[in-house]
Amino acid sequence: MSGYNNYEARPADVDRAIKGMDGIIAAIKETMAEFQRARQAHHGWNGHSDTFYRETNPAYIQQNEGIDGVLENLSIAQLGLNSASRKSLRSIGLTQGAVKDEINAARLNGDRYGNGGHGKH
Repeated sequence: MSGYNNYEARPADVDRAIKGMDGIIAAIKETMAEFQRARQAHHGWNGHSDTFYRETNPAYIQQNEGIDGVLENLSIAQLGLNSASRKSLRSIGLTQGAVKDEINAARLNGDRYGNGGHGKH
């Protein structure tokens, strides 16, 4: 915002931010894959059917599902933010195009009265 009730947008900056957010989504996806690989690498760490397994496995499963949920929700939230930012960028472009068209129309209309005829003085 550049002043009271005045807004300004820099499409190149918005586009650059979107590209940065794309990197965040890629990092979240890589973290999800890395977590899955780590789980596979440690499968069976707590045994399979003994007392230790029965005591630790429910918490182990709960923690893993919690981490999966957090990463999934981060991904969903970031995708939503990216989508909204892209829509905003499109809207900025449409608004700028419409304003340029109106300015050109006003300029053409002004040229007709440029010699002082029929315009208010």
